[in-house]
Amino acid sequence: MNLLNLLDKNSRIQISMVHFLMDYNTKTNITAMIEELSLTRFLFETNIKEVSSILDQLDIGLSLKYDKTQDNITLQKDNHASLDKFYYYYLEDSVGYQILIYLYRHPNYSIVELSRSLSLSEAAIYRQLKKLNDEIKEFDIQIRKGTIIGDELQICYFFFQLLWVAMPLDELEKKTNDHSSLRFVDYLEMKLEQNFTSEAKLKLYLWIRILKTRIVKQPTLDSNPTIQMLFDFQKEDSIYQIIRDAYFLSLSHSAVFGSAHNAIYLYLFISSMSILPPNAKTLIDDHYWPTINPQIISLNELVVDKVRTAYQIDSKNIDETFIINWKYYLTQIHGSLLYFKGNISFLDEKILSERLLKATVFIPNFELTQQILDEAEQLVNQPLLYETKELVTRIYLYFINQMKRFSTSQITIGVHSSDDYLHSNIMVETVKTEFDNHFFITCEIAERGKNYDILITNSTLSLCDFHYKDLYITNNFKTNMDVDALRVLLMKHSPQKKLTKKAINTKKNVRQ
Repeated sequence: MNLLNLLDKNSRIQISMVHFLMDYNTKTNITAMIEELSLTRFLFETNIKEVSSILDQLDIGLSLKYDKTQDNITLQKDNHASLDKFYYYYLEDSVGYQILIYLYRHPNYSIVELSRSLSLSEAAIYRQLKKLNDEIKEFDIQIRKGTIIGDELQICYFFFQLLWVAMPLDELEKKTNDHSSLRFVDYLEMKLEQNFTSEAKLKLYLWIRILKTRIVKQPTLDSNPTIQMLFDFQKEDSIYQIIRDAYFLSLSHSAVFGSAHNAIYLYLFISSMSILPPNAKTLIDDHYWPTINPQIISLNELVVDKVRTAYQIDSKNIDETFIINWKYYLTQIHGSLLYFKGNISFLDEKILSERLLKATVFIPNFELTQQILDEAEQLVNQPLLYETKELVTRIYLYFINQMKRFSTSQITIGVHSSDDYLHSNIMVETVKTEFDNHFFITCEIAERGKNYDILITNSTLSLCDFHYKDLYITNNFKTNMDVDALRVLLMKHSPQKKLTKKAINTKKNVRQ
């Protein structure tokens, strides 16, 4: 769910203007900006004045300099500027968000009361509810018959996502803390032998507040297959037992005598929202994976085995810290995938893919990721939502990119300079700096008689001293042409290229 969809046209235009100016990062030609954002001159001038006024009003470290006579505009940003309050300014004023907040505070409502509260006609309320149902369907919930219909765990998770993403965290902190929640989290820290981070505490305060707000809606425990599965192995799960005992023994007013559902919701939340750190003692003591949920373990092992096989990775070569961190993160990711549906963001999918993915993964292995996703759907016995697939795809691609560092199928690069040893070292460091984060390479000063995938040198005089598959002649300084040409050579030798060819040949054989 993209929160921008809850805003009116002018609000979306104004946010897109700020995004554009932050990207441009200098004086911007107004005519070019109008064309890029597909605006009329009237729309531009109307909205840019309002943006400037709003930024001055919010005082968040952003300001506009608009020079109409010179046809340019500049966005000035200080080092502490944040867009959170800027986004929230628009969202808080949107009808869709106001309706959702009303439903959060009133689990049961009437159209008449809702209409009166928002000063809207009943017809306008019905139109807004229809639009909201389209937005929240990825959470498998709907607004009908005076309430939100769906699994109670999903409803709680939706409101957590909504409030966590929508509100600036400093404002959220003021609204979620209360004495009983503070005492409960302190007690939970003691029982888990762990000091939570400020962010982890705030997540817990918000989750507890939501459980308290939704307490009037008591679900049937066996109505959710995830919760039913938990009963099969809860006695073996030490973390669940600690959370359950802390819940019932604490003085938290959210505890309901005789009901275990809130304790279970707390456990599921802590198990998938990165509350505990990767090296928490309670996570690594008894099991290889920091979970005993068999579905999560199967998903974890699926991802690791597929990547390890594809890139010929020996587990003994993987850094121990990397193993601890990714055992934890894969478990959290798959826990979230199994326990919850839906995701909320203030960025559209294109930005998330282009900015988050391309910044960290130069050659994304979509083929391998798709294979993992196909088998993951079989393991969870249901198709994944499109939004979930997009989110998990980005995470898998990043994991693959990180795992490639430990591959035995490295691209070997030998570097030789005819000048001296110092120049050879400089060339080695230049190649590493440019390509080490994008390709799995080993780069060294070339040794006589050693085999290399690529030999980089500034002279053909000594070629007979080295063995190589591809040669690249470079000058004693790096140019963009050098970088582009070497990137093509590296892509030719990358393990993914070999994997793709192998997959194509396999498909051909299957057809034959």
